[in-house]
Amino acid sequence: MKELIMKDLRLLVREKTIVSLIFFLIFTASFASLVTYGLIFLSSPQYVQFSKAKIGVVGDCPILKSVIKGKNYADLEDALRDFKLGNIDAIVYLPKENASSHNFVTVYLPKDEIATFIAASYIKEKLELYELKLREMNGIEVVKLRVFSEKKVDYYKNYSVAFKFIYVALIPLLVITTAIVASGLLIDSTTEEFESRSFEILMVAPMSKRKILLYKIFSAFLVSTILSAVWLLLLHLNGIEIANIPLFSLVAFSVYLIFISFALLTSLIFKDRERSQLFFSLIAAGVIAISFASKHSFAGVITRISVGSVFEIWEVATYLALALVLLTIALKFGESRVGNDNI
Repeated sequence: MKELIMKDLRLLVREKTIVSLIFFLIFTASFASLVTYGLIFLSSPQYVQFSKAKIGVVGDCPILKSVIKGKNYADLEDALRDFKLGNIDAIVYLPKENASSHNFVTVYLPKDEIATFIAASYIKEKLELYELKLREMNGIEVVKLRVFSEKKVDYYKNYSVAFKFIYVALIPLLVITTAIVASGLLIDSTTEEFESRSFEILMVAPMSKRKILLYKIFSAFLVSTILSAVWLLLLHLNGIEIANIPLFSLVAFSVYLIFISFALLTSLIFKDRERSQLFFSLIAAGVIAISFASKHSFAGVITRISVGSVFEIWEVATYLALALVLLTIALKFGESRVGNDNI
């Protein structure tokens, strides 16, 4: 029934909490790269990269100079003079380079904390590249972190931090938040029917109890589908790609259905919004915490599928089966609960 679905969807505008979560989803997906950068900056400033620091390089060190690509100086006094005048931000000093042995590099940094942070972060990145270059020249194996057969992530490079944050935390949280939005809508729409006793009016229509409940579920599922499409598009515009969209969507939709089915059961048990939302929130918080504890949890499966890593088909099938079982239980319970205890 179109009217029933539209009635449920109109609740989205009235519920400030749900609207806030939707704005959070859209904002996070819209500025995924910026959010990632900001959170990494706050938690681990050493991983932030800067490309505009002006570095002076002093000494007989052609390999180091080719990596840093700064301003070259033959004499340390000349470099220090420019450093004091503010023509360069920092100095990297290596008197004599030895490509086959240890090299001890001296770094001169400014007193200003922000300038020091910018210059030190930039130099750290370049020295890591310098180390890798010397290792390769001397035939020393460079450790690589293999994600799967077609993609490699260099352990030494800072991109791996953003990579892990996006796929291990950000994308699973987008899925979970979408599930919570859809579940909150279902709880509000179902408990409103109980509290206003409008279920009695719906029962007069030539429609079975199961069909009424299915329309409720469909409304919530429709919202989750639209939101997923929106933030997947926004992630794509941010340059964040999902490796296997069909299987990713299947697991995500299974998670949505699990949360929605549990929300329906909660609403049918308590029949009022406050207690239903409280109970659902407490259980959902525990489930979310557990979901990051194992690689077989839905957050782990979502991460591995989205990044294109190895996963087992039974993991996908398990969550789909669990969603269908919970949906069946919720519908069966709803048929016995609606209309049989003086709504």
